Amino acid sequence: MRTAAKRLGLTAASAVVALAATLWTLDRLLPPDLSRYRDSGTLVTDRVGSELRILPASGGVWRLAAAPENVDPAYVELLLAYEDRRFFRHIGVDPL
Repeated sequence: MRTAAKRLGLTAASAVVALAATLWTLDRLLPPDLSRYRDSGTLVTDRVGSELRILPASGGVWRLAAAPENVDPAYVELLLAYEDRRFFRHIGVDPL
């Protein structure tokens, strides 16, 4: 009985490793096209730099460029707490 359970566990672990390796390889060989995310909206300012209006990117999508150092650290903490508490402890995909 223990031998069958061990064999099943090894088979399951091997399948998970094989799937992860396959997905990693496919990601490297066929990366998704992310160029559409480079297009950002336009921020219109006056002479002194005050914001007057924000125009959406092509397709009517609201996307504004932001450098990491300009993002409020409290926002990043809240986002990580809501979306992925273990963000810094996995390699990009959280198996849990």
